[in-house]
Amino acid sequence: MTIILSAPPAVVPALFVAAFLLGTAWSFDIVRRAIATRPRAARPGDDAARAADDARAALAALPLDDEPAVVYARLATILQGYLDARFGLRTASMAGADIERAIGRAGYARAAARQTAQMLERCAQMRAASLRPDAGRIAADVQGARETIDLLV
Repeated sequence: MTIILSAPPAVVPALFVAAFLLGTAWSFDIVRRAIATRPRAARPGDDAARAADDARAALAALPLDDEPAVVYARLATILQGYLDARFGLRTASMAGADIERAIGRAGYARAAARQTAQMLERCAQMRAASLRPDAGRIAADVQGARETIDLLV
């Protein structure tokens, strides 16, 4: 006994193609809406300049002869405060890669974002380490923080 199957009506493949096209259009619409609702990058303005001036003043007032762990803790606090004010971040709860991505989304060069994340990572390492860097190393890191702020204004 042979069963002969007949071809489906012409409407079935047409409906399949139509459903596929509608699904594709719907997917593109979802992506377009997601891009449109993405937070806008912070634009430099008076607040950014004020935050940079405040951070530079705090770096200038930073006593370098304190305990190195204290100096690096204050240095990290100054940098985090600047990044929070400048980009609207919460850097205290962010990883270095997240900070890099946020700075990159704001339109800054990858090198500036990487330097910022590395500076915060170095501060965390120096706070946790039992190493005692010399005064030259501490002064170089404070200068690096100044350069980081200058890059991100």
